[in-house]
Amino acid sequence: MDLCVLKYIESENLVEEIQRKFNVKFKDLSLKYRLEYLKTNCLTGKPKKLLQHTNEYSLDVLNGYVHGQDSHYLGKSFLNGFWDFMFPLLEQLVEINEER
Repeated sequence: MDLCVLKYIESENLVEEIQRKFNVKFKDLSLKYRLEYLKTNCLTGKPKKLLQHTNEYSLDVLNGYVHGQDSHYLGKSFLNGFWDFMFPLLEQLVEINEER
């Protein structure tokens, strides 16, 4: 996720604008603030919902899963649903092509 966000910001030439907004060097800015900027200024629709911490499928839940001790999000249906919910965000950030 971090690399996708970084590449998107670079490709859209947003680095300097984001540095000015948060008054910090871009390399020192956490993923949370980079995503917050995108949520406010660039994203619309379903991808924006993924960045709202009150949703069942949010990046806060993903962060807790990866870095925390929570294990109640390990069910196959939840993880599949999470991917389905996350796909529109990734689709806006990177070019995803499906072979047919």
